Amino acid sequence: MSGSRSLQRMMKIAYLGGEYSFSHLAVLEAVGQSFESLRVNSIAAVFEEVNSKHADIGVVPLENSPTDGRVADTLEMFIRLPHIRVCSEIRLRVHHHLLANCDQPENPAHLQQGQRV
Repeated sequence: MSGSRSLQRMMKIAYLGGEYSFSHLAVLEAVGQSFESLRVNSIAAVFEEVNSKHADIGVVPLENSPTDGRVADTLEMFIRLPHIRVCSEIRLRVHHHLLANCDQPENPAHLQQGQRV
């Protein structure tokens, strides 16, 4: 799909965060490499780029961790700019791994008390 899109005008996509942020990975999953990045620092800024027509589309999180996540910002922007609509969904499976530079505990049982989110 990415190759056929490159024959047309390069699509501008606004997303939250920098290169290889979760939003950037979702864009790569959906459209491949053939797009112009508009990296922004907030969910509201993604909507502003689309609203001002600086971006053709925007990618924002709609679902996140049930315990934390700023999905409320996304929903609020859909209310503030009702003419901007969801046109597609990208599912991105996210895994986190804990790394540390410390001595290994004698009894690692406390590590198994962590919460799976």
